[in-house]
Amino acid sequence: AAFSEVDFCVAYTEREQVRAAVGAEVQFGLITRPVFLAAKKLKWFHFVGIGFDPIVRAMPEFKEGKVVMTNARETHVVPMADHVMAAILSHAHRLAEMLEDQKARHWNTERYLRRIIELEGSTMGVLAMGDIGRAVAKRAQAFGVEVYAVDLLEMESPPGVREVWPIERLDEMLGMVDWLVVLAPRTEATVGMLDRRRLGLLKQGA
Repeated sequence: AAFSEVDFCVAYTEREQVRAAVGAEVQFGLITRPVFLAAKKLKWFHFVGIGFDPIVRAMPEFKEGKVVMTNARETHVVPMADHVMAAILSHAHRLAEMLEDQKARHWNTERYLRRIIELEGSTMGVLAMGDIGRAVAKRAQAFGVEVYAVDLLEMESPPGVREVWPIERLDEMLGMVDWLVVLAPRTEATVGMLDRRRLGLLKQGA
């Protein structure tokens, strides 16, 4: 109603999208190569997420700048930050094993003696302190976790983060953390940043 001069077309399947793309100037959501090739009049593609590297790999034409591509920076901040803490808590409290015991109707407290990890007082390292990193740090702080980060960009430490170091201190950070959270985008600067040598710097039990 607000944009009566614009024709909106909802298309969920690739076949529907190819058909709709023929005259489309703007596309919102996801895009595949067949749809891109059909969209001869396309001027602007807005990606519904943030990690657009698969889009560019499939359609290198975006690099030429003839079609503008934008993304949605904060789309995944809350669900990804929640998922990080869910994964940490699941590991720390052996939830997968507990669910197995529950299904088997078996109660064995000795199985978990000295195997439950308390988050309070542990240390987290975040590789790439962006929007999701800030949200993870906020949640980790609530659990009493000390958070450090490394980033390619110089910045002030956000709330919940003790220090943000330059990328040159990545090895140092890896050697001191209990939890490593990797949030770096896939770029030429980050591909291969974590290799076997660097993973070997993590302390036993991290």
